[in-house]
This record gives sequence, C-alpha cells and structure tokens, in this order.
Amino acid sequence: MGLVTAVGVTTALVIGAPAVAPTQGTTAQADELQRFGSCAEVRRWYAAAALNRVTAWGFGRPPAVLFFEDGLESFGAATAARAQSLKAADPVANGATGTNVQEAGVDEPDLAKTDGELLVLLDGISLVLADATGQAPDELARLTLPNGRPEELLLVGDRVLVFGAADGGTTITTIDIADPSAPAVVADEAVDGRVVSAREHDGTVRLVVSSTPHLDFVTPRGTTSMKEARETNRQIVRDARAIDWLPTRTTAGGDLDEREQGGDTTRLVRCADVRHPDKESGLGTVSVLTIDPSDPSGYETTAVTADGSMVYASDDRLYVATTLGGWDDVWGWRRGSVLSRVAAPRRTVTEVHAFAVTGADTTYAASGRVAGTAPDRWAFSEHDGLLRVATMVGNDWSPRASAVTVLEESAGDLRTVGRVGGMGERETIRAVRWFGDLAVLVTFRQVDPLYTVDLSDPTDPTVLGELKIPGFSDYLHPVGADLLLGVGQDANRRGRSAGAQVSTFDLSDRSAPTRLAALDLDAGQSPVERDSRAFSYLPADRLALVPVVHGRVTPTVAVVRVAADGTLTRVDTVAASGSADSVRTLPLADGRVAVVGGGEALKLVALPR
Repeated sequence: MGLVTAVGVTTALVIGAPAVAPTQGTTAQADELQRFGSCAEVRRWYAAAALNRVTAWGFGRPPAVLFFEDGLESFGAATAARAQSLKAADPVANGATGTNVQEAGVDEPDLAKTDGELLVLLDGISLVLADATGQAPDELARLTLPNGRPEELLLVGDRVLVFGAADGGTTITTIDIADPSAPAVVADEAVDGRVVSAREHDGTVRLVVSSTPHLDFVTPRGTTSMKEARETNRQIVRDARAIDWLPTRTTAGGDLDEREQGGDTTRLVRCADVRHPDKESGLGTVSVLTIDPSDPSGYETTAVTADGSMVYASDDRLYVATTLGGWDDVWGWRRGSVLSRVAAPRRTVTEVHAFAVTGADTTYAASGRVAGTAPDRWAFSEHDGLLRVATMVGNDWSPRASAVTVLEESAGDLRTVGRVGGMGERETIRAVRWFGDLAVLVTFRQVDPLYTVDLSDPTDPTVLGELKIPGFSDYLHPVGADLLLGVGQDANRRGRSAGAQVSTFDLSDRSAPTRLAALDLDAGQSPVERDSRAFSYLPADRLALVPVVHGRVTPTVAVVRVAADGTLTRVDTVAASGSADSVRTLPLADGRVAVVGGGEALKLVALPR
C-alpha cells in the first residue's frame, strides 16, 4: 500500500487543497489508550490536536504538483500471506465461502462467494444469485442495490452484507437470500469514512472504517487573505462540536452531508467508546463495527483516534495498523514556506492497535509500534498470543533491510520482546508466509532471496537459511509435505521481469531451503501477484488454480498440478472473461469449480483428477 506505485514511468501527484487531509504527525503513545470521559473532552482533545495544524486551507496545503522520475520501485505490490499456526506440512484449502483466506475460520470479503451450491456475486450495482448445481450456472435473481458503488461482499448463512463507497462514506447493505429467487434488502445505511477491511468469524462481522473530521473550512479567495482564512479556520476548530470530530451513521433516506444530529443521522460511536493517547496522534478515527447479520442495525462500535490502512484478524484478535512517516513527509508544509523536507522523508514506523474479539463482543486491548514499513496486512501473524510483524526498515523506496519483530500484550501495550533484522539489504518484501514457529520471507531487487526465520524462541528470532534465485514470488501457499508453492515473476539477473511463473520450494531443511521446480505460465502476469484471493488450491487433487493474462488478451485460468515431489505440470487452461482482477475460482460441494469473472458466473468446471 504505497503512496505511489511507479515502475518505468514518470508519475505526477496533483495536490489540491482538501478541507481535511490524511493525518500525519506523531504516532500514538504505546501506553494503554484512555477513554474519553465525555463529549466535552472529545471537543477539547480534538481542538487542541487540530489548532497547530490549521492553515489557510484548513488541514490542507496550497495546490502544488510533485513529479517523481521513472525508476521508482513500488513496495506496495507485495501480496504476502500467512498461515494459520500451521506446520509447514499442512496443505491449505479455500475457506468455507470459496475465498482463499489468511486465517482458517476467519472469512474475508470478496467479489464473489458460494455456499457450495449457490453463487453470490457483484455485477456493477447489482447483486447476482445463481444456482451452481446443474450443468451450467442458472441465474436465479438480480437485485439492484439501493445506493453507493458496491465493492465487496460477505456471505453469512442466508444473509449477504455488501460494502460500498458513496460520497466519502461507506455503504452497508444487508440482503436476505433465504429465498434465493427473491432476495430482499433488510437494512441499508451509510457511515462516515472509507472501508479498511472486514472479517467474519462464527457468524459475527467486524467492519473497520477510517474517517476524518467534518469541518467546513474556508480558503483564500477574492477579498479573503491567507491570514484571514487561517484565523477563520482556527475559529471553526474552536467552535466544532463532538459530532463534527467523530464519524456519523445514516440510515436509508438520510443525508450525510447535512451533518445534523437528529433525523436519520446520528453518531456512529459514543464519545465514551473512543480511545485516545495522552498526546495527540492525528485527527483520524478508526472505528470497528461489530455486526450481527440477523440484526444488522443493532451493531456496536468502538474506536481509537488514529489512522488505519491494514487489517489482520485471528480468531481472538483484530489488529488495525497504519504506517506513518516516510514519504508522508513529502506533504510536510510549514506556514510561510513551500513544500519542505521533500528530499529527506522521515523514517517510517508502523502503528498497531489490537482489539479482543469474543463472540459478538469487540473491546480495545493494546497499542504499539514497530520500526519500518509493513508492506500490507499480510505482513502480520499471531501465534500463541504473540504478534509477529515483518517490516522494511529505512527509506520506503530502498529500505536498508527487512526485519521480523515479535510483540506481546502487556498492560495495554504491545511490547517488543524479540527482533531479527538484516534480511534483503536494499530490497523490498514481496511475500511472507507464517507457519507457527517458522516464517518465510521473500525479498527482491535483482534476485529473489527466500529467507527462513526460526521463531521458536520469540525473544531471540533467528534467520536459519537463505535461497537466492532469479525472479521472485509475490504469493506463497503451503501444499503439504514441507512444500511451498510460489506465484510470481521470472526475472533475469538484472531484475527485469520475464513473465508469470509458479515455483515449488522444499522447506524440509529449514537451514537450506531449495527450489524444486519452476513453470512458465506463458503470461505477462497473474492477479494473484496483487491479490491472494484470486488463488485457489484443491488439496485432494493437488491442483492450483492461477488466473493469468497477457497484454489485452482475455484472461484464462492455469490449472497446475503440484506433484508430491514438487514437480509442476499445467494440466488444463480454462477461459475466463472480464478483467483479470475480477476472476475467481470457487470450489463447489460436488468437487467442481465455479469460474466467475466480469460480474458473471461463467461456467462450472470438472477439473482433471
């Protein structure tokens, strides 16, 4: 999740003058976050945090354009993944609703889902339901969703929750599909902020949204000088109410833009359910909504005054994290100066907030920080009550090295108990996989070092082995018997990509991992490199399903058999449709696979056995 992703191009960032800018500034204290005692405390805390940030453009900067020259390497393309406290010998199948998930029993939202017989998918603004028990998909119903731009969904029993975006907010629509031929909307509302992600466990859904305040700032124009605009904006901050600082929720028919308490619009979170550090940590609010799909309007919300860009969840913890510093300081603008510190970005820190999840309850547990940039949410893993985080330390674009840090909860603090670094000097993390006490990291710049890390003593993690090969893996998947399958790119010794490939790695000797085989997929890329949910593995048949695309050619699905000795064979190719990123292969109850793409249930396929 980088700020800029650019390889071989010149990228221009046009910085306008938004009323509210993404939060930068100091990180939260690692001590236990405190509750606000009243809404008056909310007003005072946010106002004190905001006043030194106010400019003539609100919390923004004057319009400017920054140009980054070509050759910048993206660190945000990594699609790492973790195991579920597994032994490296255990193969991993898709989750119960067909999605390739990170944690067993913890479902993730996606473009399409299945219960094994029914397909549920998004097609533009429509929810489509199709029967998957016949020879071909049979569309049963098509429901136009009431508002927003639907993006992802969760299937929980006979309820579907659809999350979308609309006018700076997030829409939550719950549909009853007990009769799949007549789906019905049972709840529809909007909340402030953007979706970070959602998770479902044991029938309870937790949705994480990140929001910024609602203040109608002025800007210099006409007869209004910069000084006058700034003073007016400072007064707006002083006069703001608690509801102006905290996110709101609006049931169907309301208007989020009115920002009025009453009618359909109310606070999303009570003042007493918001946590804050002793010192201001920014003006954003991360809210965790705990939703019972059978009663979607009666959810509870807890929040922290922080930013959030990544979510990782185990079966008893939900972690919300964000990386601060680094190239955020490109936006470091001081009153009376132009954009400063462009050439000297601050070193990064990844801030983490932990929430305990028990049944339908979600409570704040602890906060902490880790040096460096976590490339995405897949860089996190929990095992035996400890959180492990893989980060790139140093400059975001060319880090000094990568590290693994182990943290434990202690009196509201996520405290570092162990750390090992020095992996992949000047290289970015491409993939991570966690196996109980073993971690596998792939970094890349010109060649692909694969590292094995021993975490059996969490206070003294140790790098066990290193394998250097051309190319890299963006996604790693356990296929049994100490074999690991990698999906990524072949590359020459200079680091130039040469097309999508899959590889197998032998982890039986942790100190000396080896690559057993590599298979050219005859394609430019695979969406699995960006999104692990596009991948499927069928353990009983030892088949990996990898969507691929070359240029503007229609995407296909490569069906690859992984032999017990690591040999790779392409046994079939299945045509798909739509964009490659929309292709999903969902395992069905009868052993077939439903191929979905471009908002359609394309076909039901019996694969070679």
